[in-house]
Amino acid sequence: MDDTYLQQYLTLAPVPLGLIRAVDCRHIGRVPLGGKILDAGCGDGLLARILFKNTEGKVITGIDHDPGELKKARSLGIYHDLIACEITAIPFKNNTFDHVLSNSVLEHVTDIDQALAELARVLKPGGTLVFTVPSEYLSEHFLFGRIFRLIGFKQLSVMYARLKHRIWHHEHIDSMAIWTRRLQENNFDILDRKYIHPRSVTEICDLFTFSGACSMLWRKLFGRLLLFPSSLRGKVMARWFKRFYVMDEETGSTLFFVARKK
Repeated sequence: MDDTYLQQYLTLAPVPLGLIRAVDCRHIGRVPLGGKILDAGCGDGLLARILFKNTEGKVITGIDHDPGELKKARSLGIYHDLIACEITAIPFKNNTFDHVLSNSVLEHVTDIDQALAELARVLKPGGTLVFTVPSEYLSEHFLFGRIFRLIGFKQLSVMYARLKHRIWHHEHIDSMAIWTRRLQENNFDILDRKYIHPRSVTEICDLFTFSGACSMLWRKLFGRLLLFPSSLRGKVMARWFKRFYVMDEETGSTLFFVARKK
């Protein structure tokens, strides 16, 4: 299997972010996306840069609530337009976009029904919504949580998971059935739904938590996720982590959905 996404992400990002987002790209990249695309919650634009390396036939608009992130995204030259707004109040007319992509965003939104209604509103009839969110299995897939359970500290495992969710500002850690119902109630048909990020991927990312924390410091100080990003690093680390990159599992830590507006 081609590991280009993995190489590119591990060239620029620490293992926790690089591995998770590369797996996201592997699945999103199989969905044909063209025409007018809304990247809802685009952040710094790194995922779009890697996912849409070829922008021919695509007009990509990014929205995010953080102007600082949009400034970083603008420097990548991927987006036709970038707008600071909330996902619950998108400043576009009805039926504007052919596709909406929202990667690891909806779990942070308190008013999830309003967010889904807005995404449905700006999509053209027949347009697709592609998104990822944490699954109901995420909490039990943390490596250190599993270690706490194995040595008899179950409550400490629960506290560890709660701390991780608080740090990540998770508002929703819901099942596939709940997300399916939400989509159906907001005028979507489900085209694809599955679990991604098997337990082993989540455990690897939990093991490398410290490197992820360091990357946040480098980002604030130097404007990049790695102190010394390099393509050599990406190639070497992709070789180490490829077996995790290609894994799939029935009970993964993340849900992947493709839905079509009726």
